[in-house]
Amino acid sequence: MSKIVSYGLFLAIIAGFLFPAGDSLKWLIPYLLAIIMFFSFLKLDYKKENFFRKEIIYYLAVGLVMIPFVVYVLTFALEPMLRLGIFLVAITPTAISAPIVVDMIKGDRELIVSNVVIYNLLAPLTYTFMLSLYFGESDIAIPVKDIFVKLILMIFVPLIAALVVKRFVRIFDRTSAIKEGLLNMSRYVSPLSFILVIGVAVASASLSLRTIETGTLVIVAAIALALAIVSFGAGAVLGTIFRRKLSKKKPKREKEDDSTKKALMVIFGHKNSTLTTWIILSNFGGTAVIPIIIYIICHHVINSILIYKYAE
Repeated sequence: MSKIVSYGLFLAIIAGFLFPAGDSLKWLIPYLLAIIMFFSFLKLDYKKENFFRKEIIYYLAVGLVMIPFVVYVLTFALEPMLRLGIFLVAITPTAISAPIVVDMIKGDRELIVSNVVIYNLLAPLTYTFMLSLYFGESDIAIPVKDIFVKLILMIFVPLIAALVVKRFVRIFDRTSAIKEGLLNMSRYVSPLSFILVIGVAVASASLSLRTIETGTLVIVAAIALALAIVSFGAGAVLGTIFRRKLSKKKPKREKEDDSTKKALMVIFGHKNSTLTTWIILSNFGGTAVIPIIIYIICHHVINSILIYKYAE
């Protein structure tokens, strides 16, 4: 399935570029994203004790404070919409599907799930606060209230629906037939929805991609790649520090807690790209979506490298 998604992703990018008329399908994105969010929340296992782990603070300190600040400072010379697009990539929470990657590379599932839930539920606050803080005085109109309301609806409606369905299945699905049916459906519906979102996003940015200067596009691509490498790398460094500290207290657990490092790499690098794509297209237009399209390619390549290295 991962190969099909990879091929579908690149075909969607090519098709979106060649057929810009796909821009007329932007109205589909909220519905496709809601489907992706619903099935992703449906597959997550929630355990209250995992929401109080100290490693969760790492993402707040580095992923939402340090990295966005550095990105904002270093992109001062870019066109405002491209700068905004890169900044939005930097503050995007971890993808809700990230636990799948962590499972494949034998990472800490509890840590990735708690991080995904916390920071995606906080997204309405983090997006609006960070945009107001950094771009509130800029020439770009930032519709903070609209973004906040849209995010509340887009995140909490699928979450509540998933919780209701889980409760229903727990009570009435004695044979697990409904649960298995939903999981089988998600294996096809979610990837297809993701591929369609990317195709529409590229179609929306097609005109900008055709007219943007080659030098500028190369710079944006280089920044997106650097951001992906730094994000995954930050997780690796923090995971290594955590492992060394733990090994001093419990030497026998150093190898075991390589799982924390693997989870942190995915937490920092694997972004909820469909969420940011929707925010950009519904509020800022095609040019700002270019960085997230490039970042999607970068983080899928890095995820593939991690899976090749760690998966058995």
